[in-house]
Amino acid sequence: MSEVPHLFQRVALPDYPMWTGSDESPVRWFSASGLLLRQDGLTAECWLHVRAKTLAHLSEACIAVPGRWAQWQGTEPNAVDELPF
Repeated sequence: MSEVPHLFQRVALPDYPMWTGSDESPVRWFSASGLLLRQDGLTAECWLHVRAKTLAHLSEACIAVPGRWAQWQGTEPNAVDELPF
């Protein structure tokens, strides 16, 4: 996930420790137009959580960051909540 800091803007929040332990720390937040992302950890096994304004925004994030995405491929929500960004 080393691409994330280069592809998305870091949100002006400090690094936060992950409650599960140091392996998943730090927690960092990023953003882009229509996207809010949270990266848990810095290793190759870290997690990236994405909240998107639209399915098109979500697709852009999944294409930009290579890897295996859980609960996205072939799954569309019934409704998309409006986000304030």
